[in-house]
Amino acid sequence: MHALLHMVWADLCFAHWRWDAKDIAQRLPRGLSLDCSDGSAWLGVVPFRMQRVRPLGLGLPGGRGEFLELNLRTYVRDSQGRPGVWFFSLDCSDPVAVAMARFGFGLPYRRATLTASAVGEGRPVAYAGRIVGGPVHYVWRQSSAWRRAAADPLEAFLLERYRLFARRQGSLVTGQVAHAPYHIASAHLRLHSDASFIGNGFTPPCRPPDHVAIARPVAVRASSPQRVEIGGRTKP
Repeated sequence: MHALLHMVWADLCFAHWRWDAKDIAQRLPRGLSLDCSDGSAWLGVVPFRMQRVRPLGLGLPGGRGEFLELNLRTYVRDSQGRPGVWFFSLDCSDPVAVAMARFGFGLPYRRATLTASAVGEGRPVAYAGRIVGGPVHYVWRQSSAWRRAAADPLEAFLLERYRLFARRQGSLVTGQVAHAPYHIASAHLRLHSDASFIGNGFTPPCRPPDHVAIARPVAVRASSPQRVEIGGRTKP
């Protein structure tokens, strides 16, 4: 895979809710179908910190390269059966990153005001701000030993995803990411927000997530987007 972008994903928290499959499927673009596991469709909210972002291996202008993100996602397959992630929104604290991701990848990035506490292993993490949909406030703390996500079928389904899909200039596109398998731990989510759901037209779940995990930082490489032919063939 030729890497267009290098980065590190850190301070990751994955909060997932079981969701009505029809509610999600009706929002997907042509060419994608919902991917389900454990008898359910899933919506995930993922706050994290992006670090050492280097397009083409080069630093960003002005010393940029670290910012916060919060995304709302679900899991899909294309007409070739390839599993991946579909993002409903990616709220981001850096306006330059928002512009680059929207233009370069067609991803639904949105400008947000986000802050996160300094972190250390075993300490609670506080993540707060305002996004489209309202204020956000997440506080989580590790509650188990570290383990490999790939060892559990559901956790592998939710977390070990190495392809994303987006709409760019009216076409369905796909990109690949590469990183070492996640080392994760269970976490207790003390506070969470409905803003990501509201900002994307979903009825808030009004209940705690069905699965919560945190992950150790991973170094990531991402490819340039390729157009997906609805009939199955992928073009550059």
